[in-house]
Amino acid sequence: MKSFYVVERLNQCFGIGGWIINNLFIERDKSWVVVKATLNVPEYGITIPDIFGGNDHADLGDAYKGACTDALTKIGSYLGIGMDVYKGIDNGDDANKASQPVKAKETPIQKELLTPDHVNWDKAVKYVSDGGNITDLTKKYIINGKIEKLLINAAIHE
Repeated sequence: MKSFYVVERLNQCFGIGGWIINNLFIERDKSWVVVKATLNVPEYGITIPDIFGGNDHADLGDAYKGACTDALTKIGSYLGIGMDVYKGIDNGDDANKASQPVKAKETPIQKELLTPDHVNWDKAVKYVSDGGNITDLTKKYIINGKIEKLLINAAIHE
């Protein structure tokens, strides 16, 4: 699995800046670099500690980067990101399919991030302006504090 796919999916779920990976360099010898990574998603109280990654690239900088990337993709696997690949499920070769968000029904943490450019933004604004509760929307969407303020403001001006 490619690390950019894991980054894209984490951004979709938790927002840009909504998740943090801390890498601690554990070991380095002449041919191997090992890191221990921890994923933190403060808004949701999610912590996935002690995921190890390694790399033996000849260039030391590339070895450090490779070890961090290896740990990141292992975290992605732990969360079920790219699970279809490991299950052998063929989604076809259509490049657009790879960039489609995974539907919220797969796991509770894989909700779509509600943003002003989301296809259902206007429906969500209308729902709130008609007296609907934002908490009900969080069953389907990830709504962080900034988005909640934007949603309320848009609903007031509806």
